Amino acid sequence: MIAHPQDKTKNGVIMEFKTASSEAELERQAQLALAQIEEKNYLADFKEQGIKIVQRYGIAFWGKHVKLIRS
Repeated sequence: MIAHPQDKTKNGVIMEFKTASSEAELERQAQLALAQIEEKNYLADFKEQGIKIVQRYGIAFWGKHVKLIRS
C-alpha cells in the first residue's frame, strides 16, 4: 500500500505485507517486506514528487499474530 500526501511537506507511507507460515517466520517475512520496498524502488515516485520523508513498514501476518517493522 502506498499513500502519497497531498501536501508535499507531509510524510508519505509505504506498507508491504507478507504472510508467514509460522509464528517463528514473522520476523523474517517482515524483514523481507522491507527489503522488497528497497529492491523494487517504491521510493522513486515519492522523490519525483518532491516528498522527502517516507515512512516504510514491513508487515507480516500469521493467523491473528502480526509483526511490524519500521524503517
